Amino acid sequence: MPPVEPREDSPGVGEGQEARKAHLLRFSGLCTDIEAANRALPAIPVFGVRPAPAPGAEEIATFLHHSFKESFVNKQEMVDALAVRLDTSKAHTGEILDAIFATDGVIPKALKKGEKVQIAGFGNFETRKRAARQGRNPQTGATIQIKASRVAAFRPAKALKDLVNK
Repeated sequence: MPPVEPREDSPGVGEGQEARKAHLLRFSGLCTDIEAANRALPAIPVFGVRPAPAPGAEEIATFLHHSFKESFVNKQEMVDALAVRLDTSKAHTGEILDAIFATDGVIPKALKKGEKVQIAGFGNFETRKRAARQGRNPQTGATIQIKASRVAAFRPAKALKDLVNK
């Protein structure tokens, strides 16, 4: 894949957004000129994201772990990065993410049925049973009974654990 430089005429690129666009291009693997990306984004170091045909667990985990100065990535940032990576519109990318993660998406529907969702190299989504237990009302200190429930859980794959712990 040939190197792709950030273009000035791209939609939505205004003053103050060049650094964000360079970061998204670098994350997506489309910008192989690391020096150009660093000039556009000097405050965030490059972590060697390499080009690949589709986003994988390694690149997503690297993006999540080394994203902006914040300690989290929101849905819009994921949509932006995937839209650049997949060379598609943000609206279409948002629909894809919703089809997977929204309350009526693939993963939540499977969890509601009690099924386990396995994504090789990334991890497993599953439900776990929580037993009924006693708790304490923090305002009054009174003991209360908490009902048994099922909760969604995520267990990362070894590859993801190893990548995050590098």
